[in-house]
Amino acid sequence: MQRFWPIAVLCASISLQTGCAPTVAQKGSNNGFAFGQWKMPKMPWSKDKHPLVKDPAELISRHQLGHKPEPSAYEKFSTAVKDSTLVKGVDSAWHKTTAKFASLTNPKDKLAPPDDPIALDGKQPEPSVKMHNSMARLLESSGQNAKAEQQYRMALEIEATNAEALLGLGHLLDRQRRFPEATELYQRACQHHPQEAACFNDLGLCLARQQRLDESVSTLNQAVQLQPQRKLYRNNLAAILIEMQRNEEAFGHLAAVHGPAVAHFNLAHLLHQKGNQPGAIFHFQQAAQADPNLVAARRWVEHLAAHQPVLPPSHAARLPGGNPLR
Repeated sequence: MQRFWPIAVLCASISLQTGCAPTVAQKGSNNGFAFGQWKMPKMPWSKDKHPLVKDPAELISRHQLGHKPEPSAYEKFSTAVKDSTLVKGVDSAWHKTTAKFASLTNPKDKLAPPDDPIALDGKQPEPSVKMHNSMARLLESSGQNAKAEQQYRMALEIEATNAEALLGLGHLLDRQRRFPEATELYQRACQHHPQEAACFNDLGLCLARQQRLDESVSTLNQAVQLQPQRKLYRNNLAAILIEMQRNEEAFGHLAAVHGPAVAHFNLAHLLHQKGNQPGAIFHFQQAAQADPNLVAARRWVEHLAAHQPVLPPSHAARLPGGNPLR
Protein backbone atom coordinates (compact mmCIF):
# COMPACT_ATOMS: atom_id res chain seq x y z
CA MET A 1 0.00 0.00 0.00
CA GLN A 2 2.81 2.36 0.84
CA ARG A 3 4.27 1.46 -2.53
CA PHE A 4 1.30 2.96 -4.51
CA TRP A 5 0.79 6.15 -2.46
CA PRO A 6 3.39 8.29 -4.31
CA ILE A 7 1.89 7.18 -7.61
CA ALA A 8 -1.61 8.30 -6.51
CA VAL A 9 -0.33 11.72 -5.40
CA LEU A 10 1.43 12.16 -8.77
CA CYS A 11 -1.75 11.32 -10.74
CA ALA A 12 -3.86 13.75 -8.70
CA SER A 13 -1.36 16.53 -9.30
CA ILE A 14 -1.37 15.93 -13.02
CA SER A 15 -5.19 15.94 -13.11
CA LEU A 16 -5.39 19.28 -11.36
CA GLN A 17 -2.91 20.84 -13.77
CA THR A 18 -4.60 19.57 -16.95
CA GLY A 19 -8.22 20.42 -15.95
CA CYS A 20 -9.51 16.86 -15.81
CA ALA A 21 -11.29 17.61 -12.52
CA PRO A 22 -13.42 20.74 -13.04
CA THR A 23 -15.56 20.13 -9.99
CA VAL A 24 -12.53 20.39 -7.77
CA ALA A 25 -11.45 23.58 -9.55
CA GLN A 26 -14.61 25.38 -8.46
CA LYS A 27 -15.02 27.20 -5.14
CA GLY A 28 -15.66 24.64 -2.48
CA SER A 29 -14.66 21.02 -2.34
CA ASN A 30 -15.74 17.40 -2.08
CA ASN A 31 -14.86 15.02 0.70
CA GLY A 32 -13.71 17.82 3.06
CA PHE A 33 -10.94 19.27 0.88
CA ALA A 34 -11.10 23.10 0.34
CA PHE A 35 -9.09 25.02 -2.23
CA GLY A 36 -10.26 28.62 -1.40
CA GLN A 37 -10.40 31.10 -4.34
CA TRP A 38 -8.30 29.02 -6.69
CA LYS A 39 -9.25 29.26 -10.41
CA MET A 40 -8.40 27.24 -13.47
CA PRO A 41 -5.11 28.53 -14.85
CA LYS A 42 -4.85 29.53 -18.48
CA MET A 43 -3.31 26.91 -20.64
CA PRO A 44 -0.68 28.06 -23.17
CA TRP A 45 -2.41 26.29 -26.10
CA SER A 46 -5.75 28.07 -25.46
CA LYS A 47 -4.35 31.61 -25.76
CA ASP A 48 -6.30 33.91 -28.25
CA LYS A 49 -8.64 31.06 -29.18
CA HIS A 50 -11.65 32.97 -27.81
CA PRO A 51 -10.31 36.41 -26.84
CA LEU A 52 -13.75 37.92 -26.10
CA VAL A 53 -15.02 35.04 -23.95
CA LYS A 54 -13.55 35.17 -20.47
CA ASP A 55 -15.89 32.72 -18.84
CA PRO A 56 -17.95 30.46 -21.16
CA ALA A 57 -20.00 29.12 -18.29
CA GLU A 58 -21.05 32.62 -17.22
CA LEU A 59 -21.92 33.64 -20.83
CA ILE A 60 -24.19 30.62 -21.31
CA SER A 61 -25.98 31.28 -18.05
CA ARG A 62 -26.73 34.90 -19.07
CA HIS A 63 -28.32 33.81 -22.36
CA GLN A 64 -30.42 31.32 -20.51
CA LEU A 65 -31.67 34.09 -18.18
CA GLY A 66 -32.63 36.39 -21.12
CA HIS A 67 -29.68 38.78 -20.93
CA LYS A 68 -27.81 39.94 -24.03
CA PRO A 69 -24.13 40.77 -24.22
CA GLU A 70 -23.12 44.44 -24.27
CA PRO A 71 -23.32 45.82 -27.95
CA SER A 72 -20.07 46.84 -29.56
CA ALA A 73 -19.25 50.38 -30.73
CA TYR A 74 -20.02 49.43 -34.38
CA GLU A 75 -23.43 48.05 -33.38
CA LYS A 76 -24.22 51.22 -31.44
CA PHE A 77 -23.29 53.37 -34.48
CA SER A 78 -25.42 51.26 -36.88
CA THR A 79 -28.42 51.52 -34.57
CA ALA A 80 -28.05 55.31 -34.33
CA VAL A 81 -27.91 55.65 -38.12
CA LYS A 82 -30.99 53.49 -38.63
CA ASP A 83 -32.96 55.51 -36.08
CA SER A 84 -31.99 58.87 -37.62
CA THR A 85 -34.68 61.07 -39.25
CA LEU A 86 -32.84 61.26 -42.60
CA VAL A 87 -32.57 57.50 -43.02
CA LYS A 88 -36.20 56.98 -41.99
CA GLY A 89 -37.35 59.59 -44.52
CA VAL A 90 -35.36 58.07 -47.38
CA ASP A 91 -36.56 54.59 -46.48
CA SER A 92 -40.21 55.75 -46.39
CA ALA A 93 -39.92 57.46 -49.78
CA TRP A 94 -38.33 54.37 -51.31
CA HIS A 95 -41.10 52.09 -50.04
CA LYS A 96 -43.79 54.44 -51.37
CA THR A 97 -42.14 54.54 -54.82
CA THR A 98 -41.75 50.77 -55.08
CA ALA A 99 -45.35 50.28 -53.93
CA LYS A 100 -46.59 52.70 -56.64
CA PHE A 101 -44.76 50.84 -59.40
CA ALA A 102 -45.87 47.48 -58.04
CA SER A 103 -49.53 48.57 -58.39
CA LEU A 104 -49.12 49.04 -62.15
CA THR A 105 -49.64 45.98 -64.34
CA ASN A 106 -47.12 47.32 -66.80
CA PRO A 107 -45.40 50.56 -65.71
CA LYS A 108 -43.80 51.02 -69.14
CA ASP A 109 -47.25 51.02 -70.79
CA LYS A 110 -48.62 53.49 -68.22
CA LEU A 111 -45.80 55.99 -68.56
CA ALA A 112 -45.22 55.74 -72.33
CA PRO A 113 -47.92 54.16 -74.52
CA PRO A 114 -46.44 51.73 -77.06
CA ASP A 115 -48.04 53.56 -79.98
CA ASP A 116 -46.69 56.95 -78.92
CA PRO A 117 -44.46 58.07 -81.84
CA ILE A 118 -42.25 60.19 -79.58
CA ALA A 119 -41.67 57.51 -76.95
CA LEU A 120 -38.08 56.32 -77.09
CA ASP A 121 -38.96 52.81 -75.95
CA GLY A 122 -42.41 52.73 -77.52
CA LYS A 123 -43.41 50.73 -80.55
CA GLN A 124 -43.70 52.90 -83.64
CA PRO A 125 -47.12 52.88 -85.33
CA GLU A 126 -47.51 50.90 -88.51
CA PRO A 127 -47.91 53.01 -91.71
CA SER A 128 -51.57 53.34 -92.63
CA VAL A 129 -53.52 54.32 -95.75
CA LYS A 130 -54.66 57.50 -94.03
CA MET A 131 -51.10 58.47 -93.16
CA HIS A 132 -49.86 57.92 -96.73
CA ASN A 133 -52.79 59.89 -98.20
CA SER A 134 -52.17 62.79 -95.82
CA MET A 135 -48.48 62.83 -96.64
CA ALA A 136 -49.23 62.69 -100.38
CA ARG A 137 -51.54 65.72 -100.18
CA LEU A 138 -48.93 67.64 -98.21
CA LEU A 139 -46.20 66.84 -100.73
CA GLU A 140 -48.48 67.64 -103.65
CA SER A 141 -49.36 71.04 -102.18
CA SER A 142 -45.63 71.86 -102.00
CA GLY A 143 -45.03 70.82 -105.62
CA GLN A 144 -43.24 67.54 -104.84
CA ASN A 145 -45.32 65.50 -107.28
CA ALA A 146 -42.95 62.53 -107.58
CA LYS A 147 -42.88 61.97 -103.83
CA ALA A 148 -46.64 62.52 -103.61
CA GLU A 149 -47.19 59.87 -106.28
CA GLN A 150 -45.01 57.47 -104.32
CA GLN A 151 -47.09 58.02 -101.18
CA TYR A 152 -50.36 57.42 -103.05
CA ARG A 153 -48.99 54.19 -104.51
CA MET A 154 -47.85 53.04 -101.07
CA ALA A 155 -51.39 53.63 -99.81
CA LEU A 156 -52.77 51.53 -102.69
CA GLU A 157 -50.34 48.74 -101.84
CA ILE A 158 -51.99 48.53 -98.43
CA GLU A 159 -55.57 48.95 -99.73
CA ALA A 160 -55.92 48.64 -103.49
CA THR A 161 -59.55 49.86 -103.51
CA ASN A 162 -59.14 52.95 -101.34
CA ALA A 163 -61.21 55.69 -103.01
CA GLU A 164 -59.19 58.61 -101.64
CA ALA A 165 -55.91 57.17 -102.90
CA LEU A 166 -57.38 56.22 -106.30
CA LEU A 167 -58.88 59.66 -106.90
CA GLY A 168 -55.92 61.52 -105.41
CA LEU A 169 -53.43 59.76 -107.64
CA GLY A 170 -55.82 60.12 -110.58
CA HIS A 171 -55.99 63.90 -110.11
CA LEU A 172 -52.20 64.09 -109.83
CA LEU A 173 -51.65 62.20 -113.08
CA ASP A 174 -54.55 64.00 -114.78
CA ARG A 175 -52.92 67.37 -114.17
CA GLN A 176 -49.71 66.00 -115.65
CA ARG A 177 -51.71 64.98 -118.75
CA ARG A 178 -50.98 61.33 -118.13
CA PHE A 179 -54.52 60.60 -119.23
CA PRO A 180 -54.40 56.81 -119.81
CA GLU A 181 -53.04 56.17 -116.30
CA ALA A 182 -55.49 58.61 -114.73
CA THR A 183 -58.41 57.07 -116.63
CA GLU A 184 -57.51 53.60 -115.37
CA LEU A 185 -57.45 54.84 -111.77
CA TYR A 186 -60.82 56.60 -112.14
CA GLN A 187 -62.36 53.50 -113.66
CA ARG A 188 -61.11 51.38 -110.76
CA ALA A 189 -62.66 53.89 -108.36
CA CYS A 190 -66.02 53.71 -110.18
CA GLN A 191 -65.90 49.93 -110.19
CA HIS A 192 -65.24 49.56 -106.46
CA HIS A 193 -67.34 52.54 -105.35
CA PRO A 194 -70.38 52.62 -107.65
CA GLN A 195 -72.36 54.86 -105.28
CA GLU A 196 -69.73 57.62 -105.17
CA ALA A 197 -70.75 60.36 -107.61
CA ALA A 198 -67.32 61.99 -107.38
CA CYS A 199 -65.70 58.97 -109.07
CA PHE A 200 -67.96 59.29 -112.13
CA ASN A 201 -67.59 63.06 -112.24
CA ASP A 202 -63.78 62.87 -112.30
CA LEU A 203 -63.77 60.08 -114.87
CA GLY A 204 -66.17 62.03 -117.12
CA LEU A 205 -63.98 65.12 -117.07
CA CYS A 206 -60.84 63.11 -117.81
CA LEU A 207 -62.58 61.52 -120.81
CA ALA A 208 -63.65 64.97 -122.03
CA ARG A 209 -60.05 66.18 -121.92
CA GLN A 210 -59.22 63.30 -124.24
CA GLN A 211 -62.06 64.41 -126.57
CA ARG A 212 -64.00 61.24 -125.78
CA LEU A 213 -67.11 63.39 -125.44
CA ASP A 214 -69.83 60.76 -125.83
CA GLU A 215 -68.26 58.63 -123.09
CA SER A 216 -67.84 61.75 -121.00
CA VAL A 217 -71.53 62.71 -121.23
CA SER A 218 -72.62 59.17 -120.36
CA THR A 219 -70.33 59.06 -117.33
CA LEU A 220 -71.29 62.53 -116.07
CA ASN A 221 -74.95 61.57 -116.37
CA GLN A 222 -74.29 58.79 -113.84
CA ALA A 223 -72.84 61.32 -111.42
CA VAL A 224 -75.92 63.54 -111.88
CA GLN A 225 -78.25 60.59 -111.28
CA LEU A 226 -76.48 59.77 -108.01
CA GLN A 227 -76.64 63.40 -106.79
CA PRO A 228 -79.22 65.30 -108.86
CA GLN A 229 -79.04 68.48 -106.77
CA ARG A 230 -75.26 68.84 -106.89
CA LYS A 231 -74.67 72.01 -108.92
CA LEU A 232 -71.06 71.13 -109.73
CA TYR A 233 -72.01 67.97 -111.60
CA ARG A 234 -74.75 69.75 -113.55
CA ASN A 235 -72.39 72.57 -114.54
CA ASN A 236 -69.74 70.12 -115.74
CA LEU A 237 -72.26 68.18 -117.81
CA ALA A 238 -73.63 71.40 -119.30
CA ALA A 239 -70.10 72.44 -120.33
CA ILE A 240 -69.59 69.18 -122.22
CA LEU A 241 -73.00 69.46 -123.87
CA ILE A 242 -72.15 72.97 -125.03
CA GLU A 243 -68.93 71.60 -126.46
CA MET A 244 -71.11 69.22 -128.50
CA GLN A 245 -73.55 72.08 -129.49
CA ARG A 246 -76.32 70.53 -127.42
CA ASN A 247 -77.26 73.87 -125.89
CA GLU A 248 -80.88 73.06 -125.07
CA GLU A 249 -79.85 69.98 -123.05
CA ALA A 250 -77.24 72.07 -121.32
CA PHE A 251 -79.86 74.68 -120.42
CA GLY A 252 -82.12 71.97 -119.00
CA HIS A 253 -79.45 70.76 -116.58
CA LEU A 254 -78.58 74.31 -115.50
CA ALA A 255 -82.22 75.29 -114.97
CA ALA A 256 -82.79 72.18 -112.79
CA VAL A 257 -80.50 73.53 -110.08
CA HIS A 258 -80.26 77.30 -110.72
CA GLY A 259 -83.64 78.40 -112.08
CA PRO A 260 -84.35 79.95 -115.56
CA ALA A 261 -82.68 83.36 -115.11
CA VAL A 262 -79.42 82.06 -113.65
CA ALA A 263 -79.45 79.13 -116.12
CA HIS A 264 -79.58 81.56 -119.06
CA PHE A 265 -76.87 83.70 -117.50
CA ASN A 266 -74.52 80.73 -116.87
CA LEU A 267 -75.15 79.31 -120.32
CA ALA A 268 -74.39 82.70 -121.89
CA HIS A 269 -71.17 82.91 -119.88
CA LEU A 270 -70.08 79.43 -121.05
CA LEU A 271 -70.83 80.31 -124.65
CA HIS A 272 -68.83 83.50 -124.30
CA GLN A 273 -65.85 81.51 -122.98
CA LYS A 274 -66.10 79.18 -125.95
CA GLY A 275 -66.07 82.08 -128.39
CA ASN A 276 -69.78 81.88 -129.38
CA GLN A 277 -70.55 85.56 -128.92
CA PRO A 278 -73.95 85.63 -130.74
CA GLY A 279 -75.21 82.76 -128.56
CA ALA A 280 -73.86 84.47 -125.44
CA ILE A 281 -75.70 87.73 -126.28
CA PHE A 282 -78.96 85.88 -126.85
CA HIS A 283 -78.89 84.07 -123.48
CA PHE A 284 -77.79 87.18 -121.61
CA GLN A 285 -80.91 88.87 -123.04
CA GLN A 286 -83.04 85.92 -121.91
CA ALA A 287 -81.55 86.13 -118.43
CA ALA A 288 -82.30 89.87 -118.18
CA GLN A 289 -85.92 89.28 -119.28
CA ALA A 290 -86.38 86.41 -116.79
CA ASP A 291 -85.05 88.55 -113.92
CA PRO A 292 -85.04 92.36 -114.44
CA ASN A 293 -82.99 92.72 -111.25
CA LEU A 294 -80.11 90.80 -112.83
CA VAL A 295 -78.12 93.92 -113.69
CA ALA A 296 -75.04 91.95 -114.75
CA ALA A 297 -76.98 90.34 -117.63
CA ARG A 298 -78.00 93.72 -119.07
CA ARG A 299 -74.44 95.02 -118.84
CA TRP A 300 -73.14 91.98 -120.68
CA VAL A 301 -75.70 92.54 -123.42
CA GLU A 302 -74.64 96.16 -123.82
CA HIS A 303 -70.97 95.24 -123.84
CA LEU A 304 -71.26 92.44 -126.41
CA ALA A 305 -73.84 94.23 -128.62
CA ALA A 306 -71.44 97.09 -129.10
CA HIS A 307 -69.09 94.71 -130.88
CA GLN A 308 -71.42 92.28 -132.62
CA PRO A 309 -75.11 92.09 -133.65
CA VAL A 310 -77.44 89.75 -131.80
CA LEU A 311 -78.16 86.44 -133.56
CA PRO A 312 -80.34 83.53 -132.43
CA PRO A 313 -78.54 80.54 -130.91
CA SER A 314 -79.29 78.36 -133.96
CA HIS A 315 -76.85 80.46 -136.01
CA ALA A 316 -73.99 80.05 -133.57
CA ALA A 317 -70.92 78.44 -134.99
CA ARG A 318 -69.50 75.22 -133.58
CA LEU A 319 -67.75 75.87 -130.31
CA PRO A 320 -63.97 75.57 -130.23
CA GLY A 321 -62.39 72.93 -128.03
CA GLY A 322 -61.42 73.51 -124.44
CA ASN A 323 -61.27 71.97 -121.00
CA PRO A 324 -64.56 71.65 -119.13
CA LEU A 325 -65.04 72.97 -115.62
CA ARG A 326 -64.15 70.93 -112.56
